[in-house]
Amino acid sequence: MNRIFWIRRIRRCIAAIAIVFASLVAFAAFEIIRNSGDLQNVPGHRMRVRLGQFWPDGLQERFVTRGYVSSDWSIDSSSTFIRFDADLPAVAQWRAFLRTDNYASAVSLDNKDDRWCEVREQRCASIPLSSLTGEVPAWWNPTGDICDTFETMVWYDQIDSGVGRGNYLQYDPNTSTAWVYSYSCQHDLLWDRGDGAPVAIADTPKPSQ
Repeated sequence: MNRIFWIRRIRRCIAAIAIVFASLVAFAAFEIIRNSGDLQNVPGHRMRVRLGQFWPDGLQERFVTRGYVSSDWSIDSSSTFIRFDADLPAVAQWRAFLRTDNYASAVSLDNKDDRWCEVREQRCASIPLSSLTGEVPAWWNPTGDICDTFETMVWYDQIDSGVGRGNYLQYDPNTSTAWVYSYSCQHDLLWDRGDGAPVAIADTPKPSQ
């Protein structure tokens, strides 16, 4: 009887140690990913490797130079800063990608798990750093007169809150430098409920736009 008791106790201790170890490994991995994202003055192929799927389809890496990337995450928010040099055709591909990415995110979340989405597109004078996660990188100093904004509000059905998400692009033709900010943050209210366009009637972006 005592033998069975001690065997069970030892197994429970081993299981508890395994859980703690797994948690520590997961936390360490998260910290490595969170802190390994900064790139400065790198070629296009290095940017693409770092950004993964967050890259315009069909855009050749050689058309993007002097790339900078900085990202930070928390449990319910994220901020990514991107800077690069490119000509207008490559920047147009980035603009189309950011618009499509924003819309696809809204479609995937709309009417699911008691949530529904609204989207908004507009132009403003500069990139708003909504609900910043982490710190602004030292190389971040957007120039140019117009910022394209592509935003989504994911509303919770039962409470007056949700998740704000946005992609922003600013381009300076004088220096051929583009600035991109992408973020997501729970409980960030970009506008009042009902002031955005429902996803169902929003202008569906085409791959060529």
